[in-house]
Amino acid sequence: MQISIRSVLSHVALFALCIAGLVSGPPITWAGVAAIAILFIVYAINFAVTGHETRTFAIGVLISAGAYLALTMYASENEYAARGGRLPTTVLAQSMLQTRYSGKSMAIGAFSDALDGVRDTLPLVHLSVALLLGYAGGFYAIWVSRRHRTDGG
Repeated sequence: MQISIRSVLSHVALFALCIAGLVSGPPITWAGVAAIAILFIVYAINFAVTGHETRTFAIGVLISAGAYLALTMYASENEYAARGGRLPTTVLAQSMLQTRYSGKSMAIGAFSDALDGVRDTLPLVHLSVALLLGYAGGFYAIWVSRRHRTDGG
């Protein structure tokens, strides 16, 4: 599987959007969440309609990312809260973001009257980690697929 320059540049732009969302908070955070969600939808479509290696990569991305997101949903009830997460990624993000927001609350129009800035940013953190783990899973799936083909089995 070759990586195109368009793919590299789009992922660099997505990475920049995620960093901007972490630094600036909502509504840029929600733009990053929407972009990553759209990317997962694209991988689901690739799984359904494309050929061998693209499909293999999409399966690896979706399984790995889905496993991590399921873990964040079921590890504890505080993985998306302002304090008290159990996963290392949550603890790291909560400690970094609490120094950024230091207990302030932010109004976000129709979403809520006063959601804590840390809580608003954690979905972007978890989706970004899921996407990184998904890419690792996708490349691993391609490696296993190629190895299986060359072994003759």
